[in-house]
Amino acid sequence: MFRLAKYAMILTLLTVLGINLLCYIYFPQTLKLDLTSAGFKEYLIDRGSFFYSSIFIALLMNIGLSVIGISLPYLPKSLLILPNKTKWHSNSEMKKELYERAKGWIYALNSIINLFMIYCVAIVFSFNSDFEMTHYGYIVLFALLMVTWVAFYFYSFLSIPKKLLAE
Repeated sequence: MFRLAKYAMILTLLTVLGINLLCYIYFPQTLKLDLTSAGFKEYLIDRGSFFYSSIFIALLMNIGLSVIGISLPYLPKSLLILPNKTKWHSNSEMKKELYERAKGWIYALNSIINLFMIYCVAIVFSFNSDFEMTHYGYIVLFALLMVTWVAFYFYSFLSIPKKLLAE
């Protein structure tokens, strides 16, 4: 399961980039961000500024989390927050499995963040087109997904794979 996370991250990142490019093409020159329902005023932003800032945020999040995932084997053991830390660091095979699982978890987290970014761009698109998007409850869904994914992190590292315990 964790091995597919890298491909899911790449696919969702390409989707974020593609949707941002399509929105850049179809957006008017000045975008309206209507945040009056949340108690803020209405903002106007240039189409290019929105495009480049959203691409920057997407790439920063994806590259930043990917660097963290790649650098896990080089972090000190004391910086890793996981259950059964001493068992996971008992031999080289278990360490390798630990780092593969953690890297996959981070890549899947990237995918969830990318899906949220797609949703945010869709909301901005609905402000500036005839497309009516009134399902703001999806933000709660993404929050629950993030909380569940963080809980899954601890659950996935509580148990040690039986094939590694036999060694």
